[in-house]
Amino acid sequence: MILPSVVKIAVAIITLVRGIYRLVEPKMSMGFFDLKTASPRGVTEMRAVPGGMLIGLGIAVLVFPIPAVYKALAIIYAVMAAIRVVSIAVDKSLDKQNGICLAFDLVMAVLLFL
Repeated sequence: MILPSVVKIAVAIITLVRGIYRLVEPKMSMGFFDLKTASPRGVTEMRAVPGGMLIGLGIAVLVFPIPAVYKALAIIYAVMAAIRVVSIAVDKSLDKQNGICLAFDLVMAVLLFL
């Protein structure tokens, strides 16, 4: 069962890289999501919360490569997808970016549940 482990490690690395991207390039990340900030504090928030969370999750899975930690990250991606579906319906915000993010979150969750 080496392939599932490789896939799970790849998901952890992708999660880590996404966090680093949000840390290093918060304005580009905000542009993708059509977010704007009126102050430097907003940029700090983008770096700290989604960036820091994704970095921490990626590191946690790489440092503790056990089924429970993989499942925790899978649940996080599944919940992100579920909330995105509800939000798309409530906010009527279905667009290309939300579709890409929804597909990405679902794929990551499925890969981690394997």
